[in-house]
Amino acid sequence: MKKGCLITIGVLFLFFVLVIIVSVASSDEGCSTNESKEQVVAANTETKSEPKTKWEYNESVDEMSEKTTFFATLTSDNEVNFDFPYDGGSALSITVRQDPKYGKDVYFRISKGQFSNSYNGSVSVKFDNGSIEKYNCSGSSDADTGILFLNGNVSSFIKKLKTAKQIKVQASFFQEGDRTFTFTTPVGLEWEH
Repeated sequence: MKKGCLITIGVLFLFFVLVIIVSVASSDEGCSTNESKEQVVAANTETKSEPKTKWEYNESVDEMSEKTTFFATLTSDNEVNFDFPYDGGSALSITVRQDPKYGKDVYFRISKGQFSNSYNGSVSVKFDNGSIEKYNCSGSSDADTGILFLNGNVSSFIKKLKTAKQIKVQASFFQEGDRTFTFTTPVGLEWEH
C-alpha cells in the first residue's frame, strides 16, 4: 500500500511539474506574441508613412557603347479623361534624362493621348506659388505625339524641379483642349548628372 501511495504521489508530482513547465512556456510565447504584434504594428506604421520622394530614378546601359543613361521621372497626382480612343485616365509625367548621346534634356509624356502641337508647341508651368511660365517644346525625333521635349532653359527648369514641392503643368491636347496636371512631392528632384 505504501508503494502504491508513493507511486501516486510521484505521478501527481510529475503531473504538477509538467503543468508548471507548460504554463511557463505559454507565458513566454505570450510575450513573444505581444512583441511580434508590436513589431508588426511598427512595421505597418512605417509602411503607411509618406515616401521620401515621388521621383523615380532609373538608369540603362547601352549594350554597344556600355555608356549609362540616367532618368528621373515624376508622375502627376491627377489623371484626366479623354474621349475615345483614349478612354480612361491619362497621367502626365515629367522626365529628366542625361544621355551620353543627346546630353541633358527634359520631356513630358502623356500615358494615353496626343499633344495637339506635337512638333512645335508650349506648356505652361507653375512651380509652387510662383508665376506661370511658358516653355517652348518640340516633338520627338520618332514623331511620337505623346511626348514633348523642352526647348532651351533645361538647366533652369531642372534647378526649379530640385526645390519645388508642387508643380502644375498645362498642355494642349489633340481635340481635347488644355488640361492641367498637378505634381506633388515631399522632396524635390535629386539630380547630380
